[in-house]
Amino acid sequence: MMPVDSRAGDRLEFSAGLSLAQTLEAHLEAVFVRPDPDETFIYLGLAPLSRDVAMQEMRARMDARGKTDADRFRRSFGASCRKAGIPKARRPERVRAATASWRTLKGEPNEVIPAVARSADLSLFTASRARYSPLFENLLEVTLLRSGRPVLFVPAGCEILPLRRALIAWDSSSGCARAVSAWLDLAGESATASLLHVEEQIGGDAPDMSEVLTHLGWHAVAAETETVARGSESIGGILLQAAESADADLVVMGGYGRARYREALLGGVTKHVIRQARVPVLMAH
Repeated sequence: MMPVDSRAGDRLEFSAGLSLAQTLEAHLEAVFVRPDPDETFIYLGLAPLSRDVAMQEMRARMDARGKTDADRFRRSFGASCRKAGIPKARRPERVRAATASWRTLKGEPNEVIPAVARSADLSLFTASRARYSPLFENLLEVTLLRSGRPVLFVPAGCEILPLRRALIAWDSSSGCARAVSAWLDLAGESATASLLHVEEQIGGDAPDMSEVLTHLGWHAVAAETETVARGSESIGGILLQAAESADADLVVMGGYGRARYREALLGGVTKHVIRQARVPVLMAH
């Protein structure tokens, strides 16, 4: 599932989702959420069914603009599918192949998208849909925390590779374990991994990674492990440096292992990685 944002959706953005569908021979569902005038009016403290002429005109304009945006991006998505040679599919096919579909819903994206994501194997976010704002919740963050499904973040200008060489930021959390399982479903054959644990305190209890190595081994994944001390560097910076050194085409990690307010106070490993990553990042909570 890939959410489409009326502020940023274009053919370059669609290409990330379509490339992933081709790489995985998967079905891509693009979801556009247009505003619900009634919900918007209630949020603004206005009566949605007001008989005031000006209010009715405002409501009609809002509804018309949402429909226009949805139709414009639907056509753009269709053109991108045709260019990529990916057919539209309305129902599941027995043959595994890259297909795509479009869905327009109405409401508040931060409520609608996490609910839709629960019926998807994976939610895909590009840089334009992962922006942080002081006024609004981040859609990627909300989907990661509320959907119960993994999220794949693709930085701007990043090529979708087969995702077979992973840097796993292992912290023994349940979120990281779920992210590893999601990656195993995506990786296919000849996958390799580097497991990295960043020790926040010198002499702290490092997690036993032997069980993870065994688990990966049963999936025919060759893996190596490393534990490093944090020192004065940020954990996010260490992870991204390690991914570059390992020539990884994907970072796998648990998202928001700490409570969200603690991540905000401590700078946030998840937020740092999303802002600075140069390769895709697969996360689960």
